[in-house]
Amino acid sequence: MAAWNERRLIRDIYDIWFILQMNVMPDIGTLEKRLRKPSYSRLVRKQDHFTGQTCGEFYEFMRAKVFDMTDEDIMKELSDYLSPQETAELSLLLRASLAILK
Repeated sequence: MAAWNERRLIRDIYDIWFILQMNVMPDIGTLEKRLRKPSYSRLVRKQDHFTGQTCGEFYEFMRAKVFDMTDEDIMKELSDYLSPQETAELSLLLRASLAILK
């Protein structure tokens, strides 16, 4: 999750979805520590940096960003890894899996 925050790559969101599907939840302490001192990619605009303090705030921030992703965005970035059939409607699955984070 911290990697997604720093890079904003859809493949990081896909990895988060995959891990959540295995019922593995993030370590709150480690995540909050990483969120306090992020190392942002130069591709992440300053106005898009996460400015909250807690995991709960971060989850809301992440859900809002994922809500704006389209299946086309996902297909463009993941087409080297997944077939068009595997990316179809993936945006809905990603949103649903992030909804469980509190």
